[in-house]
Amino acid sequence: HIERLQPFTKMETGKKKHQGLVSDFNLSDVAAVQEAFDQARNELSTDGIITFGLQAINRMFGDQMGGRRGEMLLLTAMPNCYKSGMCLDLMKWMALYNKPFMRDPTKKPMILRISFEDPVTKDIGILYKTMKEFETGHLVDMSVVDSAEAQAYVVGKLEATGYNVRMVHIDPTDFTCRDLIDFLNDIEAEGYEIHGLFIDY
Repeated sequence: HIERLQPFTKMETGKKKHQGLVSDFNLSDVAAVQEAFDQARNELSTDGIITFGLQAINRMFGDQMGGRRGEMLLLTAMPNCYKSGMCLDLMKWMALYNKPFMRDPTKKPMILRISFEDPVTKDIGILYKTMKEFETGHLVDMSVVDSAEAQAYVVGKLEATGYNVRMVHIDPTDFTCRDLIDFLNDIEAEGYEIHGLFIDY
């Protein structure tokens, strides 16, 4: 029976590469090794380092003093200890304090925030309040804020350095990792280069 099961458990050699294969080169292939070194040098370059609004956070990245594209931060804490707030702050700081460094100049740079918890309207309000209070030094009473003015203020501030900022609220009950990958692929197919992805749990 083992022989009958083999066609279903093993791919035929040379027919198809596994979708998880990222790179594969032989060290005797001089050109491939040189290309790998060139890629490593580019990855270690400080071009495109992403800095944030607290110097202590930037120092946590070591000598590079900021994050690199492709790196992941995981924020962990007890309930009600500002995880969502910090995730929103990091997105805000990336937009405010960095200029897009493009790997593909034909694309448009994007910062994407996906919340599986808070609606975009709540996040926009928090962004407006924190940025306005930081700028003016005065407390903001959100009950009297004009929504059109707040929207224009937040967009103007977050997109001033050249980023396209997109904020999405998704119901997590029917959204899988596969759906997330498809969603990101669709955005890239629209001509965007995603520089920062912030997911609030």
